[in-house]
Amino acid sequence: MPPSIDVTALKVTPNDCPLGDPLTLDMTFVSDQAMHQVYWEVQYMVDMTRQRHLLHLGSTPHQDYADGMSTMQFAVPKMDLDGLKQSWLNNVGLLLVLLKDKAGEQILQVSMVTQIELQSGIPIRHMLSPLD
Repeated sequence: MPPSIDVTALKVTPNDCPLGDPLTLDMTFVSDQAMHQVYWEVQYMVDMTRQRHLLHLGSTPHQDYADGMSTMQFAVPKMDLDGLKQSWLNNVGLLLVLLKDKAGEQILQVSMVTQIELQSGIPIRHMLSPLD
């Protein structure tokens, strides 16, 4: 039976900044059972009317978590937007934080809606925590 996981805190920094800026995630969660050799994968999804574009931002190393409270940290020096048309970035996006087992099967998905506002032609991100 998969674990029951409750995310209790989630912080994205910086926020209200250019979309391609560095990204740091800090998450606290509670699991009802130990998890072995799991990892977090972080993606940014641009959702268009007829198509979706997924940007793989990175993954954490595989690790073990005891049952109870745990934390996760993830950071990238920039969100690499190369290959995406500027017009695609004007849409609302979704930051996906996926917990996966060692076989790559998804255990949990945490989604953060990302509102985009153009300021002087630069897409500015505002990521909304699902906990707010």
